[in-house]
Amino acid sequence: MNDHQRIRKAMIQHLSQDVWCRIGPGSFGVGVIAVRDIPEGQVVDKVPGNTMPRHMRETAPSIKVRMDQLKRADPDVVSYLKELNVVSNGIMSLSCHGANCFIGLAPFINHSDPPADNCCFVDDVDDDIAFSKKVQTTRFVKKGEELFANYLEYLTPAEMKELPGMEYLVDREALRADREKK
Repeated sequence: MNDHQRIRKAMIQHLSQDVWCRIGPGSFGVGVIAVRDIPEGQVVDKVPGNTMPRHMRETAPSIKVRMDQLKRADPDVVSYLKELNVVSNGIMSLSCHGANCFIGLAPFINHSDPPADNCCFVDDVDDDIAFSKKVQTTRFVKKGEELFANYLEYLTPAEMKELPGMEYLVDREALRADREKK
C-alpha cells in the first residue's frame, strides 16, 4: 500500500469515526450542531481545528475519495462534506487535514450557563500535534442538538470585553464577584 492509499484509508476512517459536529444555524446566529449522537467525554474538536495526525498532513494536500467508500460514514456527515467539497463523477476531493480543518468548530460554540452547557474546553498536549485546547462533551449530546460552553470558565473579564456582545457576561460576572465578597 502506497502513502496515498494509506492516507485515503485513514481519511475514510476519520470520516466514519471522528466527525461529530458541523457548523450550522444556532441559537445565536451560527452554532455547532451534532451530526450524530455524541457520547459524554468525546473530543469533538481541537484548537486550532486540525484533527489529523502529522504523518497524514505531510504527504498530500488533498485526497480523492469515491463516494461509495464513504458508505460507513454517517449520512449527515457525508451530506455536510458535499456542502463543503467538490464532487465530480462520484469522486470527492477532500483536504487531508480532516473534515473541519479549515473551519475549526471552537469559535462557533455559543455560550450557555450551566446546566445547559454540554461541552467544555480542556487543555490538550499531544506529542504529534501541538494544540492548546480541545473541545470535549460533558454529557451525552443528541443528534441535532447545539453544543454550548460556559465562556466564564475560559475567558477573563478583559478577554470577554474584546468579544462583541459579551459585555453582559463581564457585567454579570462583576456583580457575582461583588456579591461573594459581601
